[in-house]
Amino acid sequence: GAEHLFVAKAMIAGFNCSVVDIASSKYDAVIEDKNGDLLKVQVKSFGKSGTFSRKGRDRGGEGIDSSNPSNKGSLVTSENCDIFVAVNKSNGEVFIFSKDEIDSLPINMKRKNYLENWENWSKINQSIK
Repeated sequence: GAEHLFVAKAMIAGFNCSVVDIASSKYDAVIEDKNGDLLKVQVKSFGKSGTFSRKGRDRGGEGIDSSNPSNKGSLVTSENCDIFVAVNKSNGEVFIFSKDEIDSLPINMKRKNYLENWENWSKINQSIK
């Protein structure tokens, strides 16, 4: 659902944006920047704790081999996306990070330390290649 929240808010902010429906993709959405280039967006969600992560959660459960490397959560880097987004499931707020910021971020982050990225849609155009 976080991917859909991001896409909806991006559209309201005036961007062309779409969810990627390919399960094997390293990104969750694409967004068009001011030059018309499509940027890959990785979306992670967080909740009431106010803490979000660049690392995806491991997959597991009945019928899923959690020891298989393909089911291990991977780290979001600038190699696999142009934009990193954290969406608060509690209230829908969006934190946006440009390509230049992604690799310097810690793995786990507190929302309160990244208020300059809160709903900062200008970050999309800072990721121009």
